[in-house]
Amino acid sequence: MMVLTSLHHGYGAIIYQSHFRLHVLLVSIPVIILLAALYYAMIRATAGRWLWWAYLGLVTLIPLAGIGLFEGLYNHAVKNLLYFLGLPIPVFDRLFPPPTYEKPNNVIFELTGILQALLVLPLAGAMTGLFKARRNHDQPVS
Repeated sequence: MMVLTSLHHGYGAIIYQSHFRLHVLLVSIPVIILLAALYYAMIRATAGRWLWWAYLGLVTLIPLAGIGLFEGLYNHAVKNLLYFLGLPIPVFDRLFPPPTYEKPNNVIFELTGILQALLVLPLAGAMTGLFKARRNHDQPVS
């Protein structure tokens, strides 16, 4: 999710000549590094409970909620749906104000944006599996 959003925003910065889109790299690159470090430490046999919670919390907060739901679902899926359903432009521009938002005019940009929303389901499923595994691991043996 974080690599996809980095590529998506980099591409958007180039095609729309809007360097403000590169702000995502200030978040995505550190999150990628931190998640990799947490995951590596977490899978080690000596990993403490706090590593699991830090990993699950970070994935839930940034890739799932921040990128998947807000960026992918609202900024792209909902934006495209409303635009192509014919929402009046003044209303559309209030919901998606220029220059932060572009009207759909680039297939690659919009599809990579929508893909962020589509990745929410498998990512949420994987996180649910990790959460259940952690919960089962923490249960006392009777």
